[in-house]
Amino acid sequence: MSGPGTEGTRGEAGTEQWRFETGTVFPWPPPSERACRVRSPPTVAGETVYVGSWDNHLYAVDAETGDEQWHFDTGDEFHSAPTVVEGTVYVGNANLYAVDAETGREQWRFESEYAVQSSPTVVEGTIYVGSNDTCLYAVDAESGDEQWHFETRGKIQSSPTVVEGTVYIGSFDKCLYAVDADTGHEEWYFETDGVVDSSLAVVEGTAYVGSSDTHLYAVDAETGDEQWRFETGSGITTSPAVAEGTVYVGSRDNHLYAVDAETGREQWRFETGQGVNSSPTVAGGTVYVGAWDDHLYAVDAETGREQWRFETGGSVHSSPTVAEGTVYVGSDDYHLYAVTAGGSDTETVTGAATTDDSEPVTKVDSESDGSTSADEACSNCGTELAGYEGPPFCPNCGTRF
Repeated sequence: MSGPGTEGTRGEAGTEQWRFETGTVFPWPPPSERACRVRSPPTVAGETVYVGSWDNHLYAVDAETGDEQWHFDTGDEFHSAPTVVEGTVYVGNANLYAVDAETGREQWRFESEYAVQSSPTVVEGTIYVGSNDTCLYAVDAESGDEQWHFETRGKIQSSPTVVEGTVYIGSFDKCLYAVDADTGHEEWYFETDGVVDSSLAVVEGTAYVGSSDTHLYAVDAETGDEQWRFETGSGITTSPAVAEGTVYVGSRDNHLYAVDAETGREQWRFETGQGVNSSPTVAGGTVYVGAWDDHLYAVDAETGREQWRFETGGSVHSSPTVAEGTVYVGSDDYHLYAVTAGGSDTETVTGAATTDDSEPVTKVDSESDGSTSADEACSNCGTELAGYEGPPFCPNCGTRF
């Protein structure tokens, strides 16, 4: 169901446009307080938002009005983000599902021994996805048949990143892996000192990833050699976003960090009220991120100063998605929200107001070229796209091409 949000126009930054409540398929109240949490990052395709809930349903919601178009019942809670390619939604929970994007009808399912909490990546007719059964799978997107699997020594909740014929993935066995996309053969692995459920961002030959050992790592994408590491005050479960020579990542130490992509030096840090388990999204010079303190934050990408914050009724573990001037994000209060990103341009997010009660920002001097020059680059965050072979969304900020 949809409901009216805070009064305001679409141009007022941080204003609620609508909210969609999950859990209404249950007899109210729900069976437990956690039964309807929305921790799945939403995916926007065309005029529809697709999102999963812990109420066991995948929803298709009108992006403009917040009205439900359909829901699909799987019998298990959703953690992963849906991927939409050529009219089909691919999403995992107990199994990997292919669902018709228009009707919500199941096309096929690929059964895994344990839950699929990794978000699928679709490249040239093949789906790459991790499973809690320790395996990375390559599955035919049309039939759902397995092409190959690659076994690690721990659960895989990291989502695959595919660049130039290589699949990059993290595992609970403390390692990140590079695997040949065609054969499933290991190319290299890099070992950290903690669980890796962060997904990798691969930009200009470098793979960036977080670990529960408190570090953000930069690793050579071809060889697996460490380039640098950056230490935070707690574990990193969020996936880094890279834009204009800067890596943005959240930590459970209650901070969002901006780190120089080349040197690993801190540029600034932004303090939230509680830990950050939401992966940041960069669009139009603004970083959007959620926190356990119930808020969605908009932070200036260059300075680290707060532009606005939006309060929900529960922790925000869902990662924001920005499309057409709107931020879509889920909350533990059972709702999916649509919030105005700021500015009047529907494609580039600019001009958000700065609040007077901004959290303190620690600014760190560092050398940064701040440049991303390429013939093919994301229109929102500037990420280099030459050689990228993923779905039609920026691998760092989620903008649709």
